[in-house]
Amino acid sequence: MRSAIVAVLLVALSACGGSEEPAANLTNETAQNVVVPETGPVIGGVDLSRPVRGYGTEPYWVLDLTPGTIYFTDRSALSDEPEQFYFVAPDATATTAVYRTQDTDGTAVVITLTAAQCRTAGGRDMVPLAVEIRRGDEVLRGCADQAPGELELDIGGNVTVENASDIADITQ
Repeated sequence: MRSAIVAVLLVALSACGGSEEPAANLTNETAQNVVVPETGPVIGGVDLSRPVRGYGTEPYWVLDLTPGTIYFTDRSALSDEPEQFYFVAPDATATTAVYRTQDTDGTAVVITLTAAQCRTAGGRDMVPLAVEIRRGDEVLRGCADQAPGELELDIGGNVTVENASDIADITQ
């Protein structure tokens, strides 16, 4: 009797195995290692599982948070090449999201998004998030919002946005 029960359990467990084939929409090794939720935390009406763009002035910089990547571009530097920070999922509450990461040199980087109306450069527009970037001893503050369109890297390594006319006011 015991042998029959063990045999039935083994057959049942073998039926629980997963598929050996990877998902069809994964195209490279990096994408296979990144888990992207269908919807993520939402703060200030901004869905963090979709692209978010932060920006500031003095110096002029851009931060792109996309599913699986974090890019920082210092527009005041001689190079417009974006620098990639290691991707981490944020520690999120109803009003804040904190990304504790580092740059490729190993310097600690803490990115904090806060649900707070933030006035863009020029003072014309209000966006739903304030952003603070702490990198070593440097602190940068600016605004952030859902990035319209799809963020992608162009051939020169710059982060671009489809539908760029939709964000002309917030990137100046």
